[in-house]
Amino acid sequence: MKEGLSVVGVFETAAEAHLALHLVEECEIEGFVGDESLTQLAWHFGQTFGGVKLYVWENDASEATRILDEERKRAFVRKEIESGGILRRAETPRGAARIALLAMIMPPLAFYSIFLAYRVLFVLPGKGLTRKEKTEMAFAVGLSILIIGTAVLIILKLNFGV
Repeated sequence: MKEGLSVVGVFETAAEAHLALHLVEECEIEGFVGDESLTQLAWHFGQTFGGVKLYVWENDASEATRILDEERKRAFVRKEIESGGILRRAETPRGAARIALLAMIMPPLAFYSIFLAYRVLFVLPGKGLTRKEKTEMAFAVGLSILIIGTAVLIILKLNFGV
């Protein structure tokens, strides 16, 4: 007999919650995603409302929690193996290149892009970079230096008439 519902996971996005629901349903545990519409309607307040919740029946809650915990551990190990260390999304060559592109409309981000490139190359442990990653790093550093140089020239021109 099914009793009440229990929250086994809280997620930032509906997509993450639905992926978790799919994992749980693969093990024949019935569940549903709640507060999805509320967080999608006002996404910037998503965490204020408590995020998107995954509900299961109380008698299945411990098994669902165990399944989700196992998947989190597997994802953590996979990420560590792939990157040679734990990386945030921005701490990759592609992340540095994306930040450099954003720096075109927000120049101070160019400094952050160079910082990310430095971290990827010298601080974070990892394997050698592929050709594509080297290209992304060169793009990030080159564009960031170009943006910083342009900003410095504009400041000099405005202040000193150089």
